[in-house]
Amino acid sequence: TGTVQAPSNSAVIVNGQSAVLNQSGHFFVNNVQLAPGSNTVTFVLNTLDDVPITKTVTLNSTAIAPFMVALDKQEGLAPFTPKLTITNRGNVAFQRIDLDLNDDGTSEQTLTSLTDGSTVQALTYSNPGTYTLRVTVYDTSNAIIYVARRKIRVYLPAELGLKVANVYKSMVNRLIANNPTSALRCFTGDAQANYAEVFGVLGTTLPTVASQLGTLVDGVVSEALTELTIVRDTPTGTEAFMIHLIRGGDGIWRIESMYQWATGHRRDVAGDAADGRLQRCTTTRRDREPRAGDR
Repeated sequence: TGTVQAPSNSAVIVNGQSAVLNQSGHFFVNNVQLAPGSNTVTFVLNTLDDVPITKTVTLNSTAIAPFMVALDKQEGLAPFTPKLTITNRGNVAFQRIDLDLNDDGTSEQTLTSLTDGSTVQALTYSNPGTYTLRVTVYDTSNAIIYVARRKIRVYLPAELGLKVANVYKSMVNRLIANNPTSALRCFTGDAQANYAEVFGVLGTTLPTVASQLGTLVDGVVSEALTELTIVRDTPTGTEAFMIHLIRGGDGIWRIESMYQWATGHRRDVAGDAADGRLQRCTTTRRDREPRAGDR
């Protein structure tokens, strides 16, 4: 766990694993494996505009725990349903394993055996908040022989929607300020070259065009992909445009595409806003998971 001071669209990576970072700058990460002896743990803070900040600490571990407790996901939209894996890697005799989903002293589930030394349990967190999952193992004498705690964060779509909407608004504000270089940092690596060409053609009209891009009215969010809807008044009436954003491998949200669906194709928003001076069309959209190249 720790705290950082950074913009909302930031990410903390710990030994290559994404940490949970809340709106107050507090972060945590589960399942960072330590080997017996000295271990180097590397923290990386990624932001949209600055180079990554890296810090390392050294932690000592005295032994390998007899049980391994791991979550497949440590944060997500409500209702959140992570999977918990418990492995008896030390083949230790035990009486029961209690699962306390919010560390309040009351067990919600008890396991008395593990098939082939392991189990996968589906958990459910219906409401937003930060929870501490406690896993307690008892021996045949009812004495505690192992305790593990894992933190979980559940959030509402509105929180994520606000974060990604601010990416779009930041891009527009940078264009209005006639700073296309800064605005391009709001796009994925794949999209930057295309929109650099768009912004270059618009030239001195860029701030005016940017101010006419439209108003955010709606959106559909998921943990890795988001679609925002903007509307704009045109000579033919009010039209809707879609903004697709993805969360890259560095944990930062960026714009992948901006387009309006038209007959048989999609029309680029920025080009269309140039009042016919630039039209950029493409026939397909890639529905895919984020990848490292999206940074």
